[in-house]
Amino acid sequence: IELRRAYLTVKGKISNDYDFHVTGDFAQGQTTTSCPVSGTTASCTSTNQLDVAYFGINWWDQAKFRFGQFDMPFGLEHLTSDLFIDFQERSLTDLLVPGKERGAMIHGAPFKGFYYGLAASTGRGKNVNNIDKQVEGVDVIGRVTANFAEIMGNPDAVYHVGVDFSRG
Repeated sequence: IELRRAYLTVKGKISNDYDFHVTGDFAQGQTTTSCPVSGTTASCTSTNQLDVAYFGINWWDQAKFRFGQFDMPFGLEHLTSDLFIDFQERSLTDLLVPGKERGAMIHGAPFKGFYYGLAASTGRGKNVNNIDKQVEGVDVIGRVTANFAEIMGNPDAVYHVGVDFSRG
């Protein structure tokens, strides 16, 4: 038996000004470590890892803040749920773009139909602390999109154009 996805999520909002989201992934991220078993050292496998954990400050629609481990604002395919993609697996290019990382982000919708996101991250990926002595700097990742259907007042369609960038 193989479990490809097994998540447990806790999320909520506090008076629409703050939000939080914590998701544990119980099917991926198998790591083997040595652990004591009845006085000897044996190999133990742990499959639990943190998938998403962030705290958000949402005082304004034009500028919201997010801190923690979350999806970086890059690439529409990565930001789209598995339920809404056309293929069983994601494309190979999805592996080449920033995914879930630890960092801070400002994002929002300054005008009707426009969205932006600008994040600073460790660039280490999911569940990795930046504890080495290398000085690499901060990764900067951003996305700007426009939905022309929403701008024109057509709620039944999506005419979407976006630009992404990443440095780091």
